[in-house]
Amino acid sequence: DGEVDGVRSLRQPGSALKPFIYAIALENGATAATLIPDLPIHESTFGGDYTPRNYDEKYHGIVRLRTALACSYNIPAVRVCGKFGSEMLLNRLRKTGFKSLDKSPVYYGLGLTLGNGEVTLFELTRAFMVFAHYGIYKKEHSLMSIDSTRCIQKRKPKRIFTPEIAYIITDILSDNSARSPAFTEYSPLNLPFFCAAKTGTSKDFRDNWCVGFTDKYLIGIWVGNFDSSPMNHVSGITGAGPIFRDIMLLLHREKPSTKFAQPDKIVHREICTISGESANKYCDNTIDEIFVAGTEPKTECQYHTQEEPLSGNLNSGEFIKPNSQNKSDFVISFPDDGDIFKIDPVLRKEYQLLKFQIQSCYQLKKVIWFIDDELIGSVAFPYTFTWQLSPGNHQIVARGLTRDNIRLESLPVSILVLEISEKTRNL
Repeated sequence: DGEVDGVRSLRQPGSALKPFIYAIALENGATAATLIPDLPIHESTFGGDYTPRNYDEKYHGIVRLRTALACSYNIPAVRVCGKFGSEMLLNRLRKTGFKSLDKSPVYYGLGLTLGNGEVTLFELTRAFMVFAHYGIYKKEHSLMSIDSTRCIQKRKPKRIFTPEIAYIITDILSDNSARSPAFTEYSPLNLPFFCAAKTGTSKDFRDNWCVGFTDKYLIGIWVGNFDSSPMNHVSGITGAGPIFRDIMLLLHREKPSTKFAQPDKIVHREICTISGESANKYCDNTIDEIFVAGTEPKTECQYHTQEEPLSGNLNSGEFIKPNSQNKSDFVISFPDDGDIFKIDPVLRKEYQLLKFQIQSCYQLKKVIWFIDDELIGSVAFPYTFTWQLSPGNHQIVARGLTRDNIRLESLPVSILVLEISEKTRNL
């Protein structure tokens, strides 16, 4: 009679499934400090070419896994899924109770990690119990009535992830500092007590979600229209997020939650936020990161090092050419020479950007960027420059000034930018 069960209706979960692919990455040697490119990517799949885009329609350069998950960037998640395969992710999700994901891995493709399958609110909320229970999946008991004469049969728990991996994912999902670049410091998920949470927004804003937990409660929220019509740009952080926050505040009004106990095999290291390696005395920005014992960085940061003196004289205003440097220690790390980029005819052009990046063994004052011999910008740390895509062949050169006023020049990098029509655009 027109009634809709919002808990058991099939909906696309959007980004809410991302913690599971990152947990798989952690199982296979990645760490929260692993660097992942958030840069343009074009994947060929069974259903055609696939070009994922971030929610904010921007690229963020090389980011750490912690940042990629906390900020819910789409492109790094697709890259990670591409490395391990949608089949591995699908099998793990099914073990976690997602019976509604009943199609083949080929059907979902890499978009599975971005939520292109359909799940229920009940399945999604129950799955997050895995992280709250240190990697253990426990099937729920559904009670229609309570009869004291009958015993509830215990169900055997199933391990999905190790306690350490579940703990790291939980730590990332509770890290307000890590998600601030995408959601701001004052997002609804910034609660006055420990809480791990993940939002999701489906295509065309038809569904948005917020699922999270404390040491006492696990909550899942779905917001949308029951007829599946799109909402007016309501996302997980603006729709389900505020509801999630209000409920958590209500439930913890008497006693705040406490942080989860740390497993024995978790170790801490101070790392460089740029390289993800162990920080040294030259690193300007560092954080305390957690690792599964044995996976912590074994070397100190190679990005920030002491400058080495160069032999020979240098005339005022002259730049050291690459072949006269002691090492290849001032290079453009992105883009690569010969890279090809496409201008998407659908996206607004001001959103189609490249972030030029430099790698240097020297302590720099600034880097000056040139494209086609034209100066386009002078920047300080972290020395990146964002350039709007323009069709044609282009040559990029970077010049740097060290703290000892030594001038450096990179090898040129050539790229090609193609402008494609909407008719030939593959999604």
